[in-house]
Amino acid sequence: SGVAVGRTTARWSKAMVVPPWWILNGVKPMGPEKDMGSWKAISFSEEQQNEFGINDDGEIKDKAKWEAAIAAHKAGGKEKEKQPEIAVCDFGSAEGPVLEVEEPLVATLEPAAEAPAPMLCGGVAPPSSGGPAHLLPPLKDEALKKAQAAGWNGASFQLFELVQTRSQVVAGAIHRMKVKIDESGTCAHLRVFQPLQGPAQLQDLKLPFGLDDPIDT
Repeated sequence: SGVAVGRTTARWSKAMVVPPWWILNGVKPMGPEKDMGSWKAISFSEEQQNEFGINDDGEIKDKAKWEAAIAAHKAGGKEKEKQPEIAVCDFGSAEGPVLEVEEPLVATLEPAAEAPAPMLCGGVAPPSSGGPAHLLPPLKDEALKKAQAAGWNGASFQLFELVQTRSQVVAGAIHRMKVKIDESGTCAHLRVFQPLQGPAQLQDLKLPFGLDDPIDT
C-alpha cells in the first residue's frame, strides 16, 4: 500500500532537514520515479501539478492555488477521519460467513454447518506500551525505502525501536505501531499485517511524528 506522511511535533536535530511541504501535509507524490543514477527521486503527476500549482519536482509556482489546494486536502482528510473503522474477517471458505464489525464492537463468528470452532474478530484495541517488537527488524529496510520514496530526507533510521502498539484481530492480526527512529524522539507510524502463516507485511508508513502523537495509520 502507499506511504503517507503526517505533521511533526518532534524537535529536529541540526543534522536533519525540515521535511518538504508534501510530507508535512500528507500529500503523496503520484508521478513516476526519476532515475538519478544511484538513487530514485519522486515526482508529481500532471494532475497534481495543476491542482497544487507546482512543477513535477514539487516546487510551488502558484502560491494562491497551492494554499487553496492544501486547505481542500486537509478538509477532505478530516471528513475521512469521521468514518468508523471497519474490520473485515474472511476466513477463506466460499460458503462460510464473513463478519464486518464496526469499532469498538467485538463479536464472535458463528460457524456454518460442519465449520470449525468460532474465531474472534474485533475492532482496534487501545494503545499499549511495547508489543510484538520481533516483527520490526525484517521490515526496517523496506520501511526506510518507502519513507525515502515519499520524500523523506533522512539517509537512514538511527533507531527502529517499538514504543507503542494498537492491535486488531482479523484472520491473523494488524498491528499499528509507533516506532522511534532517532535520538531526538522522531517517530514513524507503521501498519503491519501479521498473517496466520508466513512473514509479517508492511502495509503502511507515515512520518514524522513526535513521541506524544497518537498512532495514525
